[in-house]
Amino acid sequence: FVKDTLKSSHKRNGKVQGISFSPSEQCMMSLGGLDDNAIVVWNVTEGKPICGHRVALEYTDFIRFFNNADESFVTGGKSNPRIWIIDYKNSKIISSETVQGHLRRIWTTAVIDNDDKYAYYGSIAGDIVAFDIQ
Repeated sequence: FVKDTLKSSHKRNGKVQGISFSPSEQCMMSLGGLDDNAIVVWNVTEGKPICGHRVALEYTDFIRFFNNADESFVTGGKSNPRIWIIDYKNSKIISSETVQGHLRRIWTTAVIDNDDKYAYYGSIAGDIVAFDIQ
């Protein structure tokens, strides 16, 4: 049911690069591919978009909700890792780049610890880097 509703609500036929459900499972995010590189936050019950935002000028590979917060998530890819806050009241998404100094990587995945303190990013260079996401 949800799959069909969300697909019919989103008129584009572009690639979906990734999805992530909020801890409460009330919301879902979809990440578009290179054709739009945009995040859309969906109300799962209603099957309607809540808000959306273009992620970055460069390719974004993944999205991950925090484990304990429906309003926080991270992204990564060719651009710097970002921490995002969903402002449900005003239907918008606000981002901040993670400080990584001179470290430049293409991030392929991330896992967030159970306490939402650190995000562990994996890169195509074969390393894993922990970022403080508080």
